[in-house]
Amino acid sequence: MNDRIRKALEQKNGGNQSELARYAEVSPQAVQKWIAGASEPRGENLRKTAEFLGLTEVFLRYGAVDGSEPAAPIQPIQRWPFKVAYQMYALLPPDEKERLDDDVTHFIERWHAKNPAKSKKTG
Repeated sequence: MNDRIRKALEQKNGGNQSELARYAEVSPQAVQKWIAGASEPRGENLRKTAEFLGLTEVFLRYGAVDGSEPAAPIQPIQRWPFKVAYQMYALLPPDEKERLDDDVTHFIERWHAKNPAKSKKTG
């Protein structure tokens, strides 16, 4: 993941880590650790990093499905056809599927906690 963040940051703003840190609301040291590979952004930090770089969280975490790097930023995942998302998911190793399942479950639980009125609506 660190190489994808570093390359995307270089393309976006010449590698300015402080802009990403401000956008993601983390310390510049956290961004330095992500780029060095000492740690990885998770949860909201991953979402904000992907948003800032104009990429998807899936691409930042796993790279392109065929192993190549995209020539241009990928469209946000909500615009991807379900079939493409499922194909990407199907190619993941079991431990990565479990990690992704946990992340999605966490996201949904957080959404319901933040939007109780909407989450009670049906249909």
